[in-house]
Amino acid sequence: DRANANIPEGYSRADQDDSWKGVDNGIDLPVSPAPQQLPVTSGGQQPAGNNSPDASHRDTHANVAGPKFVTRTYAQGEAVVKDKLKTEMTTNGVCGLAQSAFSVTLNPQGDVIGWRILASNQITVEAVLNKVIPTLKFTPADYAYNQVVYLDFKADIKCAGQPDNTNLKDVAPLIKN
Repeated sequence: DRANANIPEGYSRADQDDSWKGVDNGIDLPVSPAPQQLPVTSGGQQPAGNNSPDASHRDTHANVAGPKFVTRTYAQGEAVVKDKLKTEMTTNGVCGLAQSAFSVTLNPQGDVIGWRILASNQITVEAVLNKVIPTLKFTPADYAYNQVVYLDFKADIKCAGQPDNTNLKDVAPLIKN
C-alpha cells in the first residue's frame, strides 16, 4: 500500500488509528459553542454606492498626485557628500567600482534616525556606509513626520595597480524607477 510505504515500523497513520484521541497532555482546551447568527444592524450608516460623504467631511480630503520617490537634498551639498564617501572608501581599502543602494529614515530636522543597506557590490562598501550614513545631514522638511528616502551611490575608486577605469555611465543604478 503506497500510503503506508513511508511509515516506520511500529507507527501508524493518525487517520487510520484514533488511539491518540485518548492521550492526556495536561492541557484543557476550551470548547467553543456552536456558531450563532449575529443580528445585523445598520448603526445609522448609509450603504456604499453613489452616496456623497457627510457635509462635515467635504473639505477634509483631496486626491493629488504624489512623487514616485521622495527626494531630500544634503545639507552639506551633494559634492561634499560624494567627496566624503569617496575619501572614506579609499581610506578603508575599497578599490574599483563601489556601488550601493540604501534607504535612510529622516526626521523633520534632516537628521538620519535609521538606515538600511539594500544592496552593495562589496562588503567593504557596506562597512564604510555604516560609518558614514549616520553622519549625513539633510535639509529640514516643512512637515512634522519622519520620511524614508532611497539613495543610490556609485563611484570608481582608483588604486595602485588597478586596471582601467570604470565608466560610471555604463553602470546601471541599483534602484530602478
